[in-house]
Amino acid sequence: MLSRFLRTRLATTARVSATTNPLAIVAHPQKDPAFHHEAVYGFGAKLKSRSASTNLVVHENNGRMADGPPTLVELTNAAWRLDDRPREMALLVLDMQKEYEPYVTQIVPQCAALIEAFRAADQTIIWTNWDHRVDDGYYSSIDHVVGAGGVADESNPQFTWTPDGADTIPALAPRTEAEKEREIMSLHANKFADRDADGEPILLPMLRDANVDTVVIVGAWTDYCVAATALAASDSWGLDAVVVTDAVASANIISDDSSHSGLDITNLFARNTDSYEVLDYINHSVHDKSYEKLMAARLGLGSF
Repeated sequence: MLSRFLRTRLATTARVSATTNPLAIVAHPQKDPAFHHEAVYGFGAKLKSRSASTNLVVHENNGRMADGPPTLVELTNAAWRLDDRPREMALLVLDMQKEYEPYVTQIVPQCAALIEAFRAADQTIIWTNWDHRVDDGYYSSIDHVVGAGGVADESNPQFTWTPDGADTIPALAPRTEAEKEREIMSLHANKFADRDADGEPILLPMLRDANVDTVVIVGAWTDYCVAATALAASDSWGLDAVVVTDAVASANIISDDSSHSGLDITNLFARNTDSYEVLDYINHSVHDKSYEKLMAARLGLGSF
């Protein structure tokens, strides 16, 4: 006898799966915000369908994976490009705050240039700052991972310690009242997970209100908040995500290049590119409407 839960789920699941398990609950995309109907992005698939892959590279195993297959696949970058189509973009400035300034000084100029470009193009900018305090009374699974060590000497990285440590670095801070209303005092690595006092999402409605389809992510830490937010944007919400490689930083030592230790992760679900490409796209596509028309004509999409 099937449970009521299983009977309901099986009755409402329309997608056909090749699984041999008749009781498996099949995920279906009809009401999933991460999936778009073919009509929305089918042109991209058509453009790529007859061309050889340029972002998938096959390597000989050569002992890289013991007892593994003879060949392994490397995803070198996203198949899409910024200039594939007109975009409504938002810049997410993650945790570029005073307490982290010693670790992120080297990326401040690139972040500042992007902020000014987005302002000039009247594109959305959203700031987040890590504001978890040791005495705020809240405890998450991430706290459990990091542990309680380093509290006495204020070295535990899970907490912000100085009174103004969660304030944005002045060179990058929001200026106008409207910008200040788009600054989030965050408690999550995945910035889509932050909730307001009523338990409602904060970031996603801001993006939806601006009709954003592409998020450009800068800030800290590459292997923590940047990676978690890029993954959520792409996998949970169907947004194209761009990680700006020369505008992200990390204090975590995972590879020889500790500034960019998370880029191998973000490369799997975002477009890794530098600030020059993003600035070039904004300066051409956003400011020059004729460029947008030419792009739409090239793709056979008509007007946008």
